[in-house]
Amino acid sequence: MAAIFSMPVFKHSYEPMTRHLTGRTVLIPILALALLLRAGFITDILYRGDIEHFAIWINIIQARGLFHFYDPWLRMGAWDRAYPPLATLSFGAVGASYGVHVLTKASLQDPLFIVLMKLFPVVCELGLIAAAYFWLRERPILRWLIPGLLAIYPGLIVTTAWWGQHESPYTLFLVLTLLALNKDRPKLAWLWFGIAVLLKQPAAALSPLLLVVTFRRYGLRTLVLSLAVFGLLLGAVLAPFAIASGPKAALSPYLNASDAYPNMTNNAYNFWYTVASLNKGQLLKFEERAYVDYRRLLGNFTYKQAGLAIFGVFVLLSMIGTWHDALERRELVWAAALFLGFFMLPTQVHERYIYPAAVLALLAAAQDRRLWVIAGALAWTFTYNVLSVAVAYRWPAITLGAQVLALPTAVVNIVLLVVLTHIAWYSRLRALPPDSALSPASASLQLQSGASD
Repeated sequence: MAAIFSMPVFKHSYEPMTRHLTGRTVLIPILALALLLRAGFITDILYRGDIEHFAIWINIIQARGLFHFYDPWLRMGAWDRAYPPLATLSFGAVGASYGVHVLTKASLQDPLFIVLMKLFPVVCELGLIAAAYFWLRERPILRWLIPGLLAIYPGLIVTTAWWGQHESPYTLFLVLTLLALNKDRPKLAWLWFGIAVLLKQPAAALSPLLLVVTFRRYGLRTLVLSLAVFGLLLGAVLAPFAIASGPKAALSPYLNASDAYPNMTNNAYNFWYTVASLNKGQLLKFEERAYVDYRRLLGNFTYKQAGLAIFGVFVLLSMIGTWHDALERRELVWAAALFLGFFMLPTQVHERYIYPAAVLALLAAAQDRRLWVIAGALAWTFTYNVLSVAVAYRWPAITLGAQVLALPTAVVNIVLLVVLTHIAWYSRLRALPPDSALSPASASLQLQSGASD
């Protein structure tokens, strides 16, 4: 991972080695603390339904083979093998490591199986901490502060170590994408982005930003080459699944993933939670089926279409700002706003989809100090949202008590989206921090394109 970033040049001095050892003394205790805080949750099942469904997928892989996982004859209901190929590969690895040909209910009681199920997301979360450190290793305070906050972040711990959800893997590769872009490695950025998309579909929300920044900074030729790298990676990974299960089946995680839970919101405290709660006159209950998004809003125009239209306009206006400011070093700020918009504006969003926005906002504070306030507020709204859902799953009798601040939290998230959007694209810093300065390559591009700017 450290190879992504420029390494210090060795000189005939002990100073670089001393600095390297000092860096390790910072990173290792942070990783140890992160692992310690997660260890208490990793053998516990927060929501049995998800683990059971993952176990069913593993049984399919064990019985049919990895590349036949998406065979169209296998029907399992609405939530039908929704994870993309690289996530499927991780489930296959769990089955192979556990060494049991057919998982049973007894397997779900085995701490070893539960640990194996959560191992990949937890390792990726530790990778996020390491990536943040390596990127910030020349900034003495931030290199321990931001990784340290990621290590103790309650929302991350609940989502990954306790729940076992797969938000950290694709978020890790989204972060690597943006950091590679920050270091003027566009083709590497698109390679990391391809891995992110192959891990989970929400990663695709970064594509407009990546397209605009790559073209504006590096030109059409680099964009075409980067897209070729991206396409080759997707083709190489999808090809075995397409051969075994058929092309359409191999693409089913992307073509059929929506409408499995067609609610205005799936426990996410966002814009549509606010709309539904105000319409109902009281708090929207968890997974309340009365507020489905295929209800008509105006004529034949549904709530789902309204959510997609609002998010589409948000992305379009955001990319106009990115086009104008593409030479600035603010990739993480723009991405944080984009993913917070993804959490807030479409329908059918789950509570944990705020994960990348929260992580990116914290990292983006290194590029724009005003995001410390945003990151702190998101730490509250994210943690409260996933914890309230966790309580509802684990202790249903106190569900209503866990939701008491749900509507205020949703309203705070709306305010945060407005403020973060303003900071990202419509508010100039008087003095940019070091990471916002242009690299020599980008400065050259700015001189060449000065007339258009």
